[in-house]
Amino acid sequence: MKKILFVITMLGGGGAERALCNLTFAMPADIEYDILVSYESDYDYPHKGNVISLGMEPIGKLTFPFQIKSFFKRIFALKKLKKRKHYDACISFMDSANIANILTGKRYCKTIVSVRNNIKENKSLSYQVLIGTSVRMLYNRADTVTAVSQGVKNSLIKDYGIRKDKIKVITNGFDTESIKQLSRKEIESAAIKEFVENSFVFVAMGRLCGQKAQWHLIRAFSELCKRTDAEDKKIKLLIMGKGSDREYLEKLTEYYGLTDKIMIVPFQTEPFGILSRCSVYVMTSMFEGYSNALCEAVICGLPCITTDFQTSAREILAPNTAVSYRNVDTVEYAEYGIIVPVCSGKRHDGAQPLEKAELLLAEAMQELVENKVLYEEYKQKTKYRSTQLDISDKVKEWIALLQ
Repeated sequence: MKKILFVITMLGGGGAERALCNLTFAMPADIEYDILVSYESDYDYPHKGNVISLGMEPIGKLTFPFQIKSFFKRIFALKKLKKRKHYDACISFMDSANIANILTGKRYCKTIVSVRNNIKENKSLSYQVLIGTSVRMLYNRADTVTAVSQGVKNSLIKDYGIRKDKIKVITNGFDTESIKQLSRKEIESAAIKEFVENSFVFVAMGRLCGQKAQWHLIRAFSELCKRTDAEDKKIKLLIMGKGSDREYLEKLTEYYGLTDKIMIVPFQTEPFGILSRCSVYVMTSMFEGYSNALCEAVICGLPCITTDFQTSAREILAPNTAVSYRNVDTVEYAEYGIIVPVCSGKRHDGAQPLEKAELLLAEAMQELVENKVLYEEYKQKTKYRSTQLDISDKVKEWIALLQ
C-alpha cells in the first residue's frame, strides 16, 4: 500500500485547498494518506483522510511573527513525520508548504511540490524577495515540481530557472458528476433564492481582494444597466465571497444606486445550486494559477466571460490557442466562452470614467443578454467542455509520480 503525506496551510477558503480536498475523494482505496495543516479553518471543504494539525490559532495569521512561528513548527513536524511514518511521497501545496517540504529533505520519501499560482504575477516586493528567491534557490532540489497550468510551467522555467525536466503539468480535476448532482439542490438561503428567481443573473465568486478585482465587474455592470433596460430584463449581479474589499465593493454599489440589483453574499462551501440558477459566470481576476471557480461554472453549464488573466483563462475557454497569447483590446468570442482584456487593477471610485477594458466587459455582458442564439450556443459548448474536466485522469497523473 502506498502512503502519501499532503501538506497545506488549511483545508478551506481557496482554490488550492479545494483542489486538494477534491483529490482526497478521488484517490484509490489502496493509497493511504495523511494531511498536515497548520490550523483548521471555519470553512473547511469536505475531504477524506487523516488530518494532522499543528494546532495553531489563526489570529494574526498574516503577520510576520505568525508566519515565522508557523514555518518552523511545520519544519519540525515534517521532519518527524517523514522519518517515522515511511511515506512514499510528501506532496505540498502553496509556497510556504513547498519550501518546508524541500528543506526537510527527500531522504525518507519523494519530495513533490505543487505550484498553484503564477509567482511572477505577485508584484509585492517582499513576496518576490522571500518567495521568489526561495523558488530560484530551492525548487530544483525537489524530485518533481507540479505546475497547475502550462502558463505556470512556462513562468517557472523562464522567470525562476526551474529545469524543464523537473516540471509536470497537472491541471485541477473535478468530480463532475457530483457537482452536477449538487447543482440540482435547492438554494438554502431564502434571500439568495428570491434574488436570482426569474432574473438574468451574472454571478462571480472568489475572495474579495485585489487579485479578483471585483470592483471592475461592478463598474462594468453599472454600464450594462445604462445600456439596457435592466429593470425590464431583470438583470442582476451576484458576488459570492469574503475578504477585505467587501466594504469598498458595497460603497461602489451604493454610489451607482444598484443595491437592488447587486447582492454580495459570504463564501459558499458548495455554491453549485446557486450557480446553476444563475445565467452567466463572470470573473475579472488579475491573475490565477488554474481557476477552480471558472471550471465549476463550466461544469454547472453556465456561459462564461473572463479576463485573459495569467494563467489558465485561455487554457480553459480557448484551449486550442497559444498559451502565451494575450487579448488586450477586443471582445474575443473563444471556443468555450468569451475572453476580454485584463483591467488595470486600479481602485477607481464611481466618479471616474470607465476604462476601455471595463467597457469591453460591459459589451460582452450585453451581448449575452441580448443575443439569445450566442447564449444558447455557449451553454451547449460548456456542456461538452465539462466532460474534459473530470478528475479521474488527473488522479492517474498524480499516482504516476509515486513510481
